[in-house]
Amino acid sequence: VVYSRITSTAWFEIFVMLNILLSGVMTGVDLENSHDIEDRPEITRFVTTSTRITLIVFTLECILKIFAEGNRPDIYFTDKEAGPFNCFDFTVVVAGLSLMGSESGGAVGALRLLRLLRLLSIVKSVPQLTGVLAGLLSGMTSVTYIVALLFLVVYLFAIMACLFFGTNDPARFGTVPLACLTLFQVSTLSSWGSVAY
Repeated sequence: VVYSRITSTAWFEIFVMLNILLSGVMTGVDLENSHDIEDRPEITRFVTTSTRITLIVFTLECILKIFAEGNRPDIYFTDKEAGPFNCFDFTVVVAGLSLMGSESGGAVGALRLLRLLRLLSIVKSVPQLTGVLAGLLSGMTSVTYIVALLFLVVYLFAIMACLFFGTNDPARFGTVPLACLTLFQVSTLSSWGSVAY
């Protein structure tokens, strides 16, 4: 009951939101100064310290919200409204904790990406953004079918282009993959003049 009261207060949500924004600012500062990191050790300290602080805050947020569910901690992950966002937050926290001590280039890039992904957590705090995101996700199934149809049409015309133009211009229409690439280039108007001449 205590955990539920803590996580449902406005100050808790504001505190988490400020940490999300700090994480976004920190990602920009880190990326902007990544090329001259040796010259600016204070930036490195700031990014490292704020990364640890925000990771601790996000970890505590997940723990408090799980404990707030009482005897049913699975509700944190399966709730109809907040479940997908909670799963996303939990995944980001676990990935952040697993990459925390690593100093390799790939781990640093992954941590930057995770900090950037935390900005998506703002969506759950703004109901209007949640509605827009839900609309985009429900429209993705239709877009998937449209993309599949587009690839089918390009593939069919690539086969026809290979048959008709393959011997005349083998550099662009000699194989089906080359013909697909050429047709995609022409359809997007990306340097299509070089294909025409």
